[in-house]
Amino acid sequence: MGIESSDRDYKHLYPDFRDTLKKIIDQVTLETAKMEVTGWILIEGYRSTERQLYLYGQGRAGIDGVKYARAGSRVTWDKVPRHHGYGLAADLAPVHSEHAVWWNAPIEVWSQLRHVAHLHECITGMDW
Repeated sequence: MGIESSDRDYKHLYPDFRDTLKKIIDQVTLETAKMEVTGWILIEGYRSTERQLYLYGQGRAGIDGVKYARAGSRVTWDKVPRHHGYGLAADLAPVHSEHAVWWNAPIEVWSQLRHVAHLHECITGMDW
């Protein structure tokens, strides 16, 4: 897998975290069904250092010393993958009833993910 593609393979996640994540996804799918969510998908799990540097380079065109510097919106402030680098983090997104990733889902959808994650002793991007 190249640095331009996210890793969506559950097998690359730490086993205990993978099991917990699947429980979170199952529960939040049930709890958000009434909000027009048909499921949740893994956008990115494990992330290598090179992939993190590639993501860091986005939005930093023309900055000397930034590997993979290019135009675009900044998507991260970190050069190190941290929890993703150990298979202990996952980026999830809801799927709308029209079978498309629903990036602009109402805050209630994202808040429900946060609530369910907390029940399983995990945090979300809303927590930091």
